[in-house]
Amino acid sequence: MIGNRMCGTKTCLVVLILAAMSPPLNAQTWAPQEASSPYSHFSAVSFVNDQIGWVSGAYGVIIKTTNSGATWISQPSGTGLHFSDQYFLNASTGWVVGQDGVIVKTTNGGATWFPLTSGTSAWLNFVQFVDANIGWAAGANGTVIKTKDGGSTWNAQTSGTSATIEGGNFTSALTGFLACRDGAILKTVNAGAAWTVQGTGSSLGLNSIHFANGSTGWICGDGGRILKTSDGGSSWFSQASGSSVNLNGIYFPHADTGWVVGDGGVIRRTTNGGTTWTSQISSTTENLRDADFISPRHGYAVGLNSTVLEYAVVHALPVQIASFTATVLGNSRVRLDWRTVSELNNYGFEVERAVGTPDVFAFLPGGFVQGHGTTNEEHNYSFTDNNAPFGRVYYRLKQVDLDGTINYTEPISVDIVTAVDDGKLPTEFALKQNYPNPFNPSTKIEFSVANPGFVSLRVYDVLGREVATIVNEELNQGSYTKTFSAEGLSSGVYLYKLMVRPEGVAGFSDTKRFVLSK
Repeated sequence: MIGNRMCGTKTCLVVLILAAMSPPLNAQTWAPQEASSPYSHFSAVSFVNDQIGWVSGAYGVIIKTTNSGATWISQPSGTGLHFSDQYFLNASTGWVVGQDGVIVKTTNGGATWFPLTSGTSAWLNFVQFVDANIGWAAGANGTVIKTKDGGSTWNAQTSGTSATIEGGNFTSALTGFLACRDGAILKTVNAGAAWTVQGTGSSLGLNSIHFANGSTGWICGDGGRILKTSDGGSSWFSQASGSSVNLNGIYFPHADTGWVVGDGGVIRRTTNGGTTWTSQISSTTENLRDADFISPRHGYAVGLNSTVLEYAVVHALPVQIASFTATVLGNSRVRLDWRTVSELNNYGFEVERAVGTPDVFAFLPGGFVQGHGTTNEEHNYSFTDNNAPFGRVYYRLKQVDLDGTINYTEPISVDIVTAVDDGKLPTEFALKQNYPNPFNPSTKIEFSVANPGFVSLRVYDVLGREVATIVNEELNQGSYTKTFSAEGLSSGVYLYKLMVRPEGVAGFSDTKRFVLSK
């Protein structure tokens, strides 16, 4: 954001299958995009899918792409005030906020923007909506405002601080967090009716918050600060970022994988939930202000002087790998599957494994799979690890050329929770009744995915308002168990809805009720 700082398990018969499309070889690339505008400082970036996204910044600039950033089109915002943050609910509806309490909204993808009356002149650095009606904005002097009608009217909330609020994140319609310039965190569990100030042991400013799910979140700030919570924000602990610069934006598309961006073009990435952070080459020394990721394979970062960077997994010769997945079959067996769309002088692949963390990999005995030399045809490969240890296990492929040159895929991981029966994969989509039910404060939800696809599992109140997102990602074929914690919700009847959009077959949707009894 620019802000006023701009210038300057229960034992189960089937374990979880954590399989994902793997980044192909030589994938860690950040490339600058041509997104010039008459004014030069960008502060916020949002993408709703791989193609459609917006960037906003100084002097009321809003630009949009519909082709993954290959071209950007300027959109008239109707103001010359500086923008600091933005939020897009979908490809049609979005809000942008900034200087002097300015808020503009679009309902047609940005073709037109119209002003909203915020009721404040404070510089707004944060905006988020949990649905088309309910949203919050926050900024200078501890200002917090809320709307229940999509932004037509806004009401002030008492934050309990006079410090500037730099960023925030709502994990449900009730629970939200705000990051403050004085190093404090504000938390609400009642939709902002009351905010609790959480100290962090330092006065270094906090700039950005992102939760991967209802329990796990991160905050970044000045001096390289990174804080993490694993209990829904009840407690926070420090992580070593490996950098001392101001970190301005943080985003986790997955609970393991996340990025943080900061001053001087600093970009750092983690693949183990922040236990370790590694540097990535950004190809810029400009201050980066924000980042957004559609998936662990595709994201964007923006900053000063018209800086727009794209992180995209690229297929690098000699081998183009289209997918790399891991499936827990049972009895400590993990099947690895990968597919190539072309190969050049490919001698073959060596399967490597690491346990606990993706730091030290070792070749698996019998883990060599012969390649197909040079070919433009698709080829499918498979290898089964019959002795996978319990816990989190990482796999990667070491691709070997005929001349001895080697390349590596990025690691993928699975959780070996317990031994299982016969390794049967489900052939039907299903959503089971949660257990226990009624529950307090947590319950388990089981569901089956018969074909790979995008899966969402969300919780709604009886009025149809979304209060929590449990799953929102691509999942492989398998049976899954998820734990839902209702911290911050009041007693009552709620609905949980599973939606699956698989490839090549009809979609699936089912909704069930459960009761929270406190």
